[in-house]
Amino acid sequence: MTFEQHMDEVDFIVMGRNTFDVCMGFPEWPYPEKRLLVLSSTMRDLPGNFPAGSRVVACMDDAKMVLDTEGAKMVYIDGGQTVQEFLRRGLVDEMVLTIAPVLLGGSGGKGPSLFGDVGVDLPGDIQCTLRGVDVIHDGMVSCYYRVKA
Repeated sequence: MTFEQHMDEVDFIVMGRNTFDVCMGFPEWPYPEKRLLVLSSTMRDLPGNFPAGSRVVACMDDAKMVLDTEGAKMVYIDGGQTVQEFLRRGLVDEMVLTIAPVLLGGSGGKGPSLFGDVGVDLPGDIQCTLRGVDVIHDGMVSCYYRVKA
């Protein structure tokens, strides 16, 4: 199944405020046809135009109530803390892990460093091009990238 086919089946996108803010910085909203739930204790309303049924919820209990009430069948959860909370509560029955061809980190980067604080500061995020993928035993995948010059 391709990512596009997977997204065609999604009823709702759920993300935390930090992930929402990152996505709002994109040139275009990446999920224009999908209902959105943003978990935030500080944001009251969604800015701009989002599909009917999209809203801000204050907590996980509210998010679960909305998803249950709306009869959501396939939910795309985005953002580290939000994914962790859904997993902790046992609300995830299927996962798609997406690997982006970018090594995050450095003072000029947009995210936490992949390699942590090892005393070396990268100049920024490092863009890569996927060269190939090998599926290994026990569900492991090796992705081969070329670093863009």
